Amino acid sequence: MLQWILLFLVLVGVPVAMMILFGLQQIETGTVAAVFRFGKLVRKLDPGLGLTLWPIERVEVYPTSTNQIELPDESQNIDRDNDNPPPGKTKPYFVPHKAMTEAVWFLKKAEDLSDDDPASYNKVHWKGLGEDVKEAIAKEALHAGITAEWAAIVEWHLKGDTWEHVLNFVQNVSPEAGRNRKAEVRKRFDDEVSHFLGDILAPVTFGHASERLALFSTMLKERLEIAIGEITSSTSDPADKPWGIDVGKAFLKTPYSGRRVNEARADAVKATAEREGMKARAEGEKAQKIATFDAEAHGTRVNGQAEADALTAMAKAMKEPGAQELRALQVAEKVLDRDAKRSRGNWWYPLARDEDGKRPARQAFQPLVRTSYTCAYRAAARESLAAAICFH
Repeated sequence: MLQWILLFLVLVGVPVAMMILFGLQQIETGTVAAVFRFGKLVRKLDPGLGLTLWPIERVEVYPTSTNQIELPDESQNIDRDNDNPPPGKTKPYFVPHKAMTEAVWFLKKAEDLSDDDPASYNKVHWKGLGEDVKEAIAKEALHAGITAEWAAIVEWHLKGDTWEHVLNFVQNVSPEAGRNRKAEVRKRFDDEVSHFLGDILAPVTFGHASERLALFSTMLKERLEIAIGEITSSTSDPADKPWGIDVGKAFLKTPYSGRRVNEARADAVKATAEREGMKARAEGEKAQKIATFDAEAHGTRVNGQAEADALTAMAKAMKEPGAQELRALQVAEKVLDRDAKRSRGNWWYPLARDEDGKRPARQAFQPLVRTSYTCAYRAAARESLAAAICFH
């Protein structure tokens, strides 16, 4: 008899005990469980202790209150060193930001508009910025081409804990093999965040993305709400149905710039010093040229004034008796001295005026023949003005 009792316990009691042991489910407050039997949704379990028929039933638990996730993963699970992270680790979101001249800029239409409303901004390229804005941007190192690490926080939950809410979520979210629906939601959000960073943040500078963090967080939330079917857009697929969940908050974390920002700051400081040096040299050269020009202009004015004074004095002197004859002799001396060096011909020397003060006739000019060393002596001019010319 005892043997039959032991056999019954082995054949029936042990399986029942295992079913109870593995079939009991503790459902936490703020969640709801969906029970699947051979892959088909058969019922739901509310918070508390529930029983399932193990091993033919399995359970998926969904949040009905705020469920916060960090993407791509918690900070302690981020591997920044390996291209292929080990199991349990995830690569971060690396965003290669544009440099300032290639970037897109989000400028507010008016200062009193909201900082986080996309309708408050205009998208402007570098050519559309004012010169004062460009000058201010160029002084900040964070507007260089920097690759930075970003992360996002997303909060989501089922719209309700009723059977209809659970059924709607199960029917409209189909997980890939090996994932439950909660993991599927995380994976889809991960993809959306990654695409958002590449589409929206990469075309702007790292500094501008940091400045407009509230704006880009709002844009990220809109992107996620489009993905879950809560709002529609021109790219929405009409065949897609709402997932039956709400996105509470979605925002970008303060970015991790890493060593590249320090390098960019150093590059910017160096570039600024070089620009200031070039500017100082250019201003020095400009000042030197201005000083040289002023000196030359002053010298020209002084020379011009001296020549004007000389002409004035000469004009006064020409009125004196005998001054005109003396000037004629000076001019003749210069001409004879110049031409005698390059010519072997005869020279006609103008004699002094006659007693009446008239110019001498042609026969009054005395021919001089050039020899190796010839000396010609002027006739005495009126008022005892005399000189001698010796030309070589």
